[in-house]
Amino acid sequence: MTPTMTDSEAQIHSPCTLWPKPYVTVDDVQALLVRLYSIYPDVIKECNSYTDRTFYARASPSSFSTFLTSENEGQKTGTHQAEFILKVLNAEFTSDGPGTVAAQVDILNFLKENFPELKCQVPVPTVDGHLLSYEIIRNDYVTEQAMESVYELSAVRMCRYIEGRTLNDAAPLPPSFFYKAGHHLGRLQLALQTYVGDVEPLRRKAVRTIWCLDNVPLVRRHLDLVTDITRRAMLDDVIAAFETTVVPMQGELRKGIVHHDYSDHNVLVVPSSALSMDETTRAANYEISGLIDFDLMVYTCLVNEIAVAMMYLMLCSEEPLRAAAYLLAGFESRAPLPLTERRLLRVLVAGRFAQSLVYGLRSAKLNPGNADYLCSTQEQGWKCLTLLWGHSEQNVMNLLDSISQQNDC
Repeated sequence: MTPTMTDSEAQIHSPCTLWPKPYVTVDDVQALLVRLYSIYPDVIKECNSYTDRTFYARASPSSFSTFLTSENEGQKTGTHQAEFILKVLNAEFTSDGPGTVAAQVDILNFLKENFPELKCQVPVPTVDGHLLSYEIIRNDYVTEQAMESVYELSAVRMCRYIEGRTLNDAAPLPPSFFYKAGHHLGRLQLALQTYVGDVEPLRRKAVRTIWCLDNVPLVRRHLDLVTDITRRAMLDDVIAAFETTVVPMQGELRKGIVHHDYSDHNVLVVPSSALSMDETTRAANYEISGLIDFDLMVYTCLVNEIAVAMMYLMLCSEEPLRAAAYLLAGFESRAPLPLTERRLLRVLVAGRFAQSLVYGLRSAKLNPGNADYLCSTQEQGWKCLTLLWGHSEQNVMNLLDSISQQNDC
């Protein structure tokens, strides 16, 4: 598997600037690994990413220093390789209010210590025992007019590599598979609400980032990027519906910590152990092996978690609406939604489609060299949004209720 990342950060207060992206070479990464982690890698590969720089690193057991904790002992013996993901965050994300990145890493460590069965990313401490390092790194700021390079602080962190394929790579998957994913996400939502640390940085982040689902109305400023008149009209309709149905309710909805990017690129799966099964049967029996990319984690409306997941995982099935319904059924088997929140799902999911499609176009325009990755959801995304928006709220609710009742039996 080649690890990939999805939607990362852009700030509300800088509408013309895309966001900075760190300039980091493979040699720079090797130097960081040696200095910060005392790891001498055999292999370094860059992964696709939206705004930051992400690298896969593999090291032989003989290259390890004694700082590695007992949790790594199994990887230091025999012929096994130790594998890691090193991430260099952009300067704007790094400085996005005091404590945001530190809070996210602290929550990852909390999940590792208290809920290892959820298989979330495990942060690796530096040789000095820190989960984050702040480095002066060149960041390239891109606008529609020019690019400017500035040397600024970028946060660096490393996590253990998780085996598996992304859902995007394993797709298409049968709708019934998504019940497992929903069950996993429901357990994660319950776990996140037991965190007792400071969530104020994540609350501020939710207000500032255009990717927070609460901020769908901000998509309007970029609708001119959608040249198809029919599609633009549909997006305008989605945003209007969001403003009239969701926005007035936001103050009353339950709030908490959400991963906020449970997507086709961030959920990893492995086939069941029954290797004799044919490919079609294995597809129905994938198991979740891990969850990555917590960079969009915020404190916001709890219903946003399942809505974001429904949007992205619809892309992984040839029956998108049924897949979304199975996902919700699995989620509610652990974290039931109040009826007021369930009734918002159609508009919330459509709102996330609007964000993903429009911001993908915007990013590709400013970063044409990475356009294939940035626009990877466009074709299937428009199909799924058109399908979803073509159904009334009542039709969608009927489907959700039908699948939920089947799985209750």
